[in-house]
Amino acid sequence: MRIVLVGPPGAGKGTQGELVAERLNVPRIVVGDLLRAHIADGTALGERARAYVDRGELVPDHLVVGIVEQELEPHTSGFVLDGFPRSVIQARLLDRFLRARAAELDVALHFDVEDAVLASRLSARERADDTPEVIATRIGGFRAAEEALLEHYRGRVVELDAVGEVDEVFERLLDGLREALIAA
Repeated sequence: MRIVLVGPPGAGKGTQGELVAERLNVPRIVVGDLLRAHIADGTALGERARAYVDRGELVPDHLVVGIVEQELEPHTSGFVLDGFPRSVIQARLLDRFLRARAAELDVALHFDVEDAVLASRLSARERADDTPEVIATRIGGFRAAEEALLEHYRGRVVELDAVGEVDEVFERLLDGLREALIAA
């Protein structure tokens, strides 16, 4: 099963993504981790991305897509993709990559969490960069792209109430995936 996780920072994508990847026996591909690893390892893509990161800018789509495609190449039969796509442009590029390999995305799992809950979760992490202003900016940045991204994936979106205990949310997630498989 090929799944992308769609949700703002603090929605629980990492926790639930890890659980569902383990359950489905597919890799969980965390794009932020990949990007940091490429930068740390000094790969060609990492060096190009570092220039943007060092300036505090977002890494351009073409570089992020290159990193994602390298990682996905051996896993087109199944994966959980966390942190990508973040825009319709990235979603279209992912679709094109998969189609070229006779594959397509099965599910866009949308993590539904209110902004106040997100802010509380992110504040509780006590990371130096999680100030109220930065948190609001990160949530706002996601919300600005969310509607268009969900529209792009219409017909493949599984809505997930991502508030509650980890095991409760995971059961709802599995129920949503089962329903999606039955509908397909």
